[in-house]
Amino acid sequence: NGRIEVEALYLSDTTLNCHSSSFSGKSAAAQVGWNFLWVVFFGLAAVGIAAYAVYKYRIRRYMDSEIRAIMAQYMPLENQGEIPSNSHHIEM
Repeated sequence: NGRIEVEALYLSDTTLNCHSSSFSGKSAAAQVGWNFLWVVFFGLAAVGIAAYAVYKYRIRRYMDSEIRAIMAQYMPLENQGEIPSNSHHIEM
């Protein structure tokens, strides 16, 4: 009787270990899946932020050059020479 109880206890213990190890195996696979998803998510977020920064930099440079071109028509800038104007002054 003692041996049967020990075997029954051993079998129930190994059964629990099998279920817990298979559960932890699924959990580990799910954990790897979630970790991969987070890496992809943060990678896309970083790429998006970098693309936005480049976009803002390029737009700012473009707008600065446009503003300089407009201002140069009315007032020559210090770092540029005189821009010849096409209008002729008529003196009376």
